[in-house]
Amino acid sequence: GEAAADHGNVGLNSVVSLFVKPLFESMSENNKAVQGGAAMCMAKMVESASDPPTMAFQKLCPRICKYLNSPNFMAKAALLPVVSSLSQVCSF
Repeated sequence: GEAAADHGNVGLNSVVSLFVKPLFESMSENNKAVQGGAAMCMAKMVESASDPPTMAFQKLCPRICKYLNSPNFMAKAALLPVVSSLSQVCSF
């Protein structure tokens, strides 16, 4: 069932966090180009996942929303493909 699938995603969750941690760190930089580049990388990572770890990607959503609402995040347009990719992957 779904619980077994979630158990299988435990390893994938750590792999996703391994990839997104430096991207989130870059998105916290006070440089629009760096923020935009990190956002584009994150969008491509989500978009390119062949067997997407849905639970791990769902955990990204609140953090992405936090950046969209932050006055310090200057590359909001670059986050829109991330939102689009996440909404396609995480739709049930």
